[in-house]
Amino acid sequence: MTPPELTPENKQKFLRYLPYVILPLVGGVVVFAAMNFYKQKEAATPTPIVNQETQTPPVTETPPPTTQPKVGDISVNWLSEPVKVSPSTIGLSVKDPNAWEGIKIDDLYAVYQVGTVTSAPFQNDKFYVIARACLGPCGSFYYRVIDNRVKQGLVLLTNLSNEIDQSDKVFFVETGQYDVPALRFPTKLSVQYAGKTLNFEAEDFSPATMFKDYIERGNWNQSTQKYTARNLKSDIRHPQYGILYEETDDGYFIARLPDGTLKLYRLQFPFSLSDDNKTGFLVQSATLNLRLAGGGIFTANYTPISPRVCPPREYDVQKGIEGKIKKSGTIDSAGDFYELSNSNDPMYNEIYQSFYNPDKISYATFLADHPIIFWKDALDRWFRLRNAKFYPAVETECGYFDSVL
Repeated sequence: MTPPELTPENKQKFLRYLPYVILPLVGGVVVFAAMNFYKQKEAATPTPIVNQETQTPPVTETPPPTTQPKVGDISVNWLSEPVKVSPSTIGLSVKDPNAWEGIKIDDLYAVYQVGTVTSAPFQNDKFYVIARACLGPCGSFYYRVIDNRVKQGLVLLTNLSNEIDQSDKVFFVETGQYDVPALRFPTKLSVQYAGKTLNFEAEDFSPATMFKDYIERGNWNQSTQKYTARNLKSDIRHPQYGILYEETDDGYFIARLPDGTLKLYRLQFPFSLSDDNKTGFLVQSATLNLRLAGGGIFTANYTPISPRVCPPREYDVQKGIEGKIKKSGTIDSAGDFYELSNSNDPMYNEIYQSFYNPDKISYATFLADHPIIFWKDALDRWFRLRNAKFYPAVETECGYFDSVL
């Protein structure tokens, strides 16, 4: 069962009628405040006799904004590794009326004890992460819960959890008044590494899953019908937030959060990537000026992102490419770029055959548009940058929800 979603149609209806709700409310508050202000003022001071033709219009004071309750910060003593426990340990059971017949509770919930709260009002209560299956090929919702059943119940921290499934509401007391700062990794990180300053930025999508599961369920091996673990490098460490694991095949970095979940980062590119609606979901591209070695400038949008519809983003990292490429010029603010030495390289042909080509452009025209270039980043990794004009239409199965962190 998937969580309720705000469809584009409902969103448009909501935005269309929102002014009709807000404006009368705001107008009523302002009028009431103004009337009350002048009644009090008239009672306190006599009304002066003035020439009404020259009287200055009264100034209406805006009432101060309503003060929101302060969110309470919670500290946790984290376990070194999450401990998986039975859902019945915290009173969960199968109550989903849409669950498949015969489904077991362990198929619906995976419950991990990840620490113990050390601050009021939940001191000594256990802290849990709950993966709630959506009963389909779409991953799990993730709840962060404090076991305070002695007083309040199972306290679900809504600002640290995916939207709760309606059938689960019976189990939890929901609140957005508490936060766990230790789980709020920053969107930008800088690390000193090999004499360089490496700047990282958080991906706008991180999968809601446990770090260990994500690492172990890397790539599907068709021949063995099993998952193989991801290939990682662990030599980059932030002094406060720990190791940034490099996914060497897909080019992004993985930070392990204290509760055993994760957050994805990428090494910042020297060119600004932005959403490219022409090429499709999750694709970002940058406008690059290629200063060609033979003279002239070629300008086009390029993306370092591999063809993929569903997140997380995978970057087009190339290995063993050195013997197949030649220097072709420079990119403004990004250094040298390279192209394939052989114009009939199978890599060119694969791209030429895969992109949408309604105008039937020739292979020669295709090559003249510099369909792919190669560029090396600060970690000496080769990226293949594809001219967004030649980005293919792709489909794939989405296996994760977005983490709220």
